[in-house]
Amino acid sequence: MVDAIVTVAVMAGFIFAFRVVGLIWWSWFWTGLTFYLALFEIAARVETRLTISQQFWAYSLNHPVGAWVLAGMVGFGGIGLSVHLLWKLLFK
Repeated sequence: MVDAIVTVAVMAGFIFAFRVVGLIWWSWFWTGLTFYLALFEIAARVETRLTISQQFWAYSLNHPVGAWVLAGMVGFGGIGLSVHLLWKLLFK
């Protein structure tokens, strides 16, 4: 349940950030991605009785290098997106 709340909060933040920058049409992308992740979370919960984050935790216990690579990709993607949005905001 907490995963779903965090996902919705993060996606709402993305929608707000892109609207502030002026890229309103990206709101449809983030809304669609929210629904996709919600369906993926439901399917994961039904199939394995674990949430996505619990599955990642189990994966990271057995594959620590792979887990750090995936977490690093998400982190670098977030930093890149933040820098891009800040650049768009400052140099409109």
